[in-house]
Amino acid sequence: MTPEQNKALVVRLFEELLNQRNVSRVSEFLSPGFERHDIGQLFPDRVGAEGTKDHVAMLLAGIPDIRMDLIDVFAEGDRVCARYVAHGTHTGELFGRPGTGNPVRWEGINIYRLVDGKIAETWQLADNLRLLRQIGVLPAA
Repeated sequence: MTPEQNKALVVRLFEELLNQRNVSRVSEFLSPGFERHDIGQLFPDRVGAEGTKDHVAMLLAGIPDIRMDLIDVFAEGDRVCARYVAHGTHTGELFGRPGTGNPVRWEGINIYRLVDGKIAETWQLADNLRLLRQIGVLPAA
């Protein structure tokens, strides 16, 4: 696939899987051996479609109205880089903390590696400190 086709797949991933919550379609986006690496180590690394479904379910349980807006997306070869802003309301349990009703907003950057038209691997780095402060796990700055 071309870099532009790879980029289009990542854009669809954000919109269809995350924002429209079509989690049942995860296999359309991810290769069977998909691996997700959380560089900041707040979220556990995930493997495969089921691991991704678990990750999305965890986010939706804590922030049911979550939205992830892409700010920048660029591609070269088999890699796509996406910078996003996530936002919503913390109304359910997240990281052991019951819902606070607080609005949350954080930013992140993901790098995706694609093989044969599907995402094989991703590395994520997000502003976890900001998220943890907003839901009361850590004190405000």
